[in-house]
Amino acid sequence: LGNYWVFGDTALQRRYLRQVAEEQEANGLMPAYAPRTADDYMVILDSNCLWVRSLHNYLLYSGDETTTRQLLPAGRKLMRLLHSYTNEHGLLDDPPFAYWLYHARLDRRGANFCLNGHYLGAVEDFAQLLEWWGEPDSDEFRKHAEQIRTSLRQQFWVTKKQLFADALVDGKPSNMFSEHANAMALATQVATRDQATAIARQMTVSDDNDFVRRNSGVTIVTPAMSYALHAGLCQYGYAEDSLNLFRRRFERMLAPETNQTLWEEWWLDGTGRSGQFRKGKTRSDAQTESAFPPALLGEYVLGVRPTKPGFKEVAIFRSPSGIQLVEGAVPTPLGLLEVKWNM
Repeated sequence: LGNYWVFGDTALQRRYLRQVAEEQEANGLMPAYAPRTADDYMVILDSNCLWVRSLHNYLLYSGDETTTRQLLPAGRKLMRLLHSYTNEHGLLDDPPFAYWLYHARLDRRGANFCLNGHYLGAVEDFAQLLEWWGEPDSDEFRKHAEQIRTSLRQQFWVTKKQLFADALVDGKPSNMFSEHANAMALATQVATRDQATAIARQMTVSDDNDFVRRNSGVTIVTPAMSYALHAGLCQYGYAEDSLNLFRRRFERMLAPETNQTLWEEWWLDGTGRSGQFRKGKTRSDAQTESAFPPALLGEYVLGVRPTKPGFKEVAIFRSPSGIQLVEGAVPTPLGLLEVKWNM
């Protein structure tokens, strides 16, 4: 997403979509990355969901109908496979392959909320792709998406905690809670207005923590999963709170004494999965998965949202970010789209 808003390099996106699809297995499964150099076919189900979402975004930002048409059958095959892993509530439940959700202490048993949030996004994005092409079965995917959304909203909400649980295990909500799950509830608009208010109240509080867990015990979202948290808060009207939280967490990466890049995790000598610091061991300090800020700022500060493939239709809206002067230019297939707000 950062690439689209800064460079408009759609050729790079087309390349990775094609390379992954070329290594798709007969049952529809795709590798987490391609091309592989040896026997390293890595399966990560959230990556499979994100391939579908990326195909949707590729058409939205590029307008390349030819490539998208060519890749649509691969998407159909993958969506059939993912559907075969769902339970009676439409949720991915104890799937036979690993999923990632990044290096964090999360409950991965049963039906995981965050993974199903990725899946919900994939189902909805695929439905919109089919609608853009006038395909007759788009309604089937829309109905499935609503089933997933209803199941997540009703079965994972824990009233006492005023949060969504990490997972549903044997029909009961887990006793583990994370920003990951609740960020996904906001980003996919699973949360009702009241639920979103309760979540935002807890997600935006400023507390002293180790960037592993909040004082409340809630697992803190990783940099690579932060887009869902910040975009989700913005969607429910908490743009200013989102930006303040964003600044508190990311500004330390850009401090003068650092190399001023975006890291893979919140620190360079530890991992959020265990919270254990390891002297001399580092994570990536220039991580592409953390390069979402241009998309966040472009949509929720500049106020630009493409609504039809190839930027042929665009929504321009004033963001409640609290910033009084905003100016920017977005690369599109039709040229630079320049926007300036002066309050």
